[in-house]
Amino acid sequence: MLATHPGVADAAVVGVPDPVFDERVRAVIVPRPGLGPTEDSLRAHAAASLADYKVPAEFVFVAELPRNPSGKVLKRHLATLTDAHDGATRTPTGETDGLPA
Repeated sequence: MLATHPGVADAAVVGVPDPVFDERVRAVIVPRPGLGPTEDSLRAHAAASLADYKVPAEFVFVAELPRNPSGKVLKRHLATLTDAHDGATRTPTGETDGLPA
């Protein structure tokens, strides 16, 4: 649903631990060049179509989603991201979603 926002080139969501609710939704967004969406615009876009508990609690913006060699998004890596500068644009060497190369 987030990928339908005009400022989003690619998106993925993942559950991350939350001390109060056990888990919350994190959206990892690849902005479309020149159309960087804001958290507020993405939240409003999601709220228009989703139930409140499904609207992401946080947004992380990255240059590209981490993927394995076959193109599958490495969701385990999305749960550890904190910002766009923490290595989110590459997959650790020799790793393919938890399976040895």
